[in-house]
Amino acid sequence: RTVGQRVGLQSQLSGRADVAGTLRGTIRAPELVAQISARNGALGPFPFDAAFGTVQISPTRIATPGLRLREGAGRYEVAGSLRWNGGGRFDLTVRADDVPAQHLLNVAEVPLDLQGTVRGSIHLSGPVQRPQLSGAIELTSGRVEGQRVDRAEAEFRWTGTHLLLDRAVASVNSSSVIARGSISRGGALSIAFSAADFRLRDAAVLHNDVVDIDGTVDLDGT
Repeated sequence: RTVGQRVGLQSQLSGRADVAGTLRGTIRAPELVAQISARNGALGPFPFDAAFGTVQISPTRIATPGLRLREGAGRYEVAGSLRWNGGGRFDLTVRADDVPAQHLLNVAEVPLDLQGTVRGSIHLSGPVQRPQLSGAIELTSGRVEGQRVDRAEAEFRWTGTHLLLDRAVASVNSSSVIARGSISRGGALSIAFSAADFRLRDAAVLHNDVVDIDGTVDLDGT
């Protein structure tokens, strides 16, 4: 049986690894401290093609001071722990680079459509079945709900029921929009936004093959 199967969290801990380390503690409470080189697995919601670093495995948790994961062109640096007891609980800080944007949102089933790759830092906490997220990310050359953006930055929190945007800035061409507010799991919006000298042609929703609108406006609303 695998480690994940033994603790009932096979969907959160998988893969094959080469391990070299030491066994500490006592017979009743052993702890393995090891260097690992793992492949084709997952740590919590983060799949990997390859993983390298130090882990500490005990009867109650797996912890790491720093584990490097690679998934395709994407890279994660993970520190923290995944506890087995009580159904499983996350306490992980993750640094992401060149990671598919939608994958980060799917970690907690955040109801937002993002395309492109992101980098940034997030903290994953709470029960395995309903984790919470907080952090700051940057999206480049992507799309937010179908709107093309050259760059977008967001400081956010996911409570399990709502995505709270403490601050978000999205830019396309010479236009930028600043926003804050919330999006519920069901998709209900409560967003305040503002923009100065926003060029209407930069808003995809305002033009199509039949209608072409141009000009600049100042925006402030919800």
